[in-house]
Amino acid sequence: MTLTLIAVALYLVAAGLLVKALARGDDNPRGWTVPAALALVSHAGFHLAAWRAAEGLDLHFFAALSLVGLGMAALTTAFGTSGRMAALGVIVFPLAAASLCGYAAYGHMPAEGLDWRLQLHAWCALLA
Repeated sequence: MTLTLIAVALYLVAAGLLVKALARGDDNPRGWTVPAALALVSHAGFHLAAWRAAEGLDLHFFAALSLVGLGMAALTTAFGTSGRMAALGVIVFPLAAASLCGYAAYGHMPAEGLDWRLQLHAWCALLA
C-alpha cells in the first residue's frame, strides 16, 4: 500500500508542477520529470509486488486499467521531456494515479493458469 501512496503523491506533484509551469507560460518545463519518473518506478513496483504475491499475472479489469495508465504515463514522461508533450501530463498523471488507486482498492485476484498464447494475446492487447 505504501508504493501506491508514494506513486499517487508523486503523480500529483508532477501534475501540479506542470500546471504551475504552464500557468507561467513556460514552453519547456523541466522540474516535473523527476517526480514523474519516481512515480513510474513506484507504480511498476506495485504491479511487480502484486504479481509475486499472486504467483502469476493478475489481469482483471482494474489491473489492466492500471497497466494502461502506467503505459500512458511512461509515454508521456518519455516524450514530454522534449517539452511539447509535457502538457499532456496534466491529464495523464492524475488518470494514472486514479487507475492505480482503483487497482489497489479492488484487491488482487489469484493468478489463473493461462496458456502462453493467451498471455501473449493479453499483453499485446494491453500494449496496443
